[in-house]
Amino acid sequence: MKRLGLSIMVCIFISAITYVLRGFEFTMKVNFGIGLVVLLLSMAMSGSLGSGDRQRANFYTTTEEDRETSGRWTIQLIVISIPFLSVAAILYYYGLKFVWI
Repeated sequence: MKRLGLSIMVCIFISAITYVLRGFEFTMKVNFGIGLVVLLLSMAMSGSLGSGDRQRANFYTTTEEDRETSGRWTIQLIVISIPFLSVAAILYYYGLKFVWI
């Protein structure tokens, strides 16, 4: 829960700064970008981006402790990405056009 609270505070801080600098659309882009990068990092940590033979090789070469650690990091990164993606979705829902950077 500490990670979620910290990511919410960071999201509010970044959203406030980007809104003052460039407005709602830029705020949406920045939050979406940060959320997407963190979500991709969690996918990489979980090992879900590899093919079947790579996943099998990784499973047999890692220890149980390593798998538990990567699982904890994966969950923490997903929790961290939630506020950023939520803010981007809310801003998009309220009528802002999404324009790719």
